[in-house]
Amino acid sequence: MPEAREDQPPLPRPRLPAWLARRPHWLRGLWTGLLLLAQPLIFLRLLWKSLRLPAYRHRWAERLGYIQPVHVDVWFHTVSVGEFNAALPLIQAWLVRRPRDRILVTTTTPTGLQRVADTLGDRVVQAHFPQDLPGAQQRFLVRTRPRLAVFLETEIWPNAWRACGLAEVPLALINARLSRKSATGYARLAPLLQDTFRHCALLSCQNEESLHYFQALGVQPAHVQVAGNLKYDMEVDAALMQQALQWRRAQQLRQVLVFASTHEGEERALLPCLRALAEAPQRLLVVVPRHPERAAGVCRQLQQGGLACALESERGLPPDGLPAEKLDGLRVLVVDRLGALLFWLAACDACFMGGSLVPVGGHNVLEPAALGKPVFIGPHVHNFRRIVEALQADGGLFTINDPLELFQAMENLLDDPEGLQRSGMAARNHVMAHRGAVKKTLEALLQLLP
Repeated sequence: MPEAREDQPPLPRPRLPAWLARRPHWLRGLWTGLLLLAQPLIFLRLLWKSLRLPAYRHRWAERLGYIQPVHVDVWFHTVSVGEFNAALPLIQAWLVRRPRDRILVTTTTPTGLQRVADTLGDRVVQAHFPQDLPGAQQRFLVRTRPRLAVFLETEIWPNAWRACGLAEVPLALINARLSRKSATGYARLAPLLQDTFRHCALLSCQNEESLHYFQALGVQPAHVQVAGNLKYDMEVDAALMQQALQWRRAQQLRQVLVFASTHEGEERALLPCLRALAEAPQRLLVVVPRHPERAAGVCRQLQQGGLACALESERGLPPDGLPAEKLDGLRVLVVDRLGALLFWLAACDACFMGGSLVPVGGHNVLEPAALGKPVFIGPHVHNFRRIVEALQADGGLFTINDPLELFQAMENLLDDPEGLQRSGMAARNHVMAHRGAVKKTLEALLQLLP
């Protein structure tokens, strides 16, 4: 492996027997065998998930590569909602630049597919990403025949990438990110990773740190670049902002606080903070669980904790998604529909980003920042550490260690209207200053088209 930079400790060496490390195709075979053995468990897990979200019962054939034959020009693979949101400005730019191209978008979750349908409709083809089995991937490529495959962030799949290589489909990994924690895990299977990256024509990283870790792992795609983070190029919907402003005026709310993308265990930990914040008059707290199917359980938990709480869907939602009735007496609204987060971020005064009080690693703080909202986040931010540090340095983000500190920090900022506005502007300016990844990435991808 290349030597580590002076400011980065070296990654661990692969923990593999020498005879196995020299045979990456055996490693790929071992991965395939384990995945085959796990198939019954994988589909049982889908059935279990379908108890809370019935969409998990549908379109199983696609997960084995049995997609309806449709020839496409570009295949974008994103994991779920967050990764698709990052790719959305790029896909939209592609459709403007090459309107005749047919684009396929795959995700691994039905919520991701629903987000694709809600934002792009029939402008793109949608499907589940097939299992990383040789047969499933080959079937998928035969039926879609893409001219270019584009994977997001850390979607590194040995059989999918090899299938693209065998089919002579150029493959790019864009918006690529790799933390030291992730790189340490990958280092234990470095020979397999290096073999997989033989099929990568473009590696476009978010930052120099990620590039360093990929190179430290020995990956050598034909072209490497640092293009920045696609999430910075999110477009602010002026109509959405206007809707949010009108809704707040109609509700006569003084303040709105959003607790976004919360995970199991966070709502319980936040309960004392929510109770204290809810004591202020004309203040609404909006909790948006990361997985909407958890919303009913979260609402019951908060009600049992003494909060006047309701599900968003119980308040009579008209087609445009805005609550139709007054929220008089209501202190907490729990959002139970997909795609509502941006509206609530546009409507709020400040936002807490979940996945950070529990060791998930945080979620995208750039969405509220792009809308000019100050962001609060907990200590577990390894997925977005560099962004969090930069946004905090610019004054648009506040790191807290526990719910009590969150309550105090939020109250202090809300009691200082000028400071609140200043922090929101700092968050917005930070995002604006780091745009440009879409243009750079698009130009690099177009060069790969045969």
